[in-house]
Amino acid sequence: MFMTAPAAQAADCTVAQSTDRWELREEEATALHDCIKDWLAENYAAEGDEIGSTYRDWAVTSNRPAVARAHSERFRQTFANDIAADQYLNFEDEGVEMPVGSVLVKENFGINAKKTSFTEVPCS
Repeated sequence: MFMTAPAAQAADCTVAQSTDRWELREEEATALHDCIKDWLAENYAAEGDEIGSTYRDWAVTSNRPAVARAHSERFRQTFANDIAADQYLNFEDEGVEMPVGSVLVKENFGINAKKTSFTEVPCS
């Protein structure tokens, strides 16, 4: 399942022009996500799917959004529902068997080259 929302110009959420957008320090990535997270959640919820309205109450699986180069060089923050959280947070590389009913939401966003526009991409 994918939830999507339109691209947005987030004038109040900026990245320093001198900063490589893929090399943000932890505090910069966290500040950026804090600035746009309500907008992301609102747009995912607008799709009308129950998960889009509730995933922000789930376990956050990292301490900050990370660059997910395998995901089109976007930033990603992953949330796990109560069923998935224990197993997913073991961070095992092999032999992982997720319990039936596990749901993960990967919240994705990117920064344009001018560092002034933040685009939401499908939440999977």
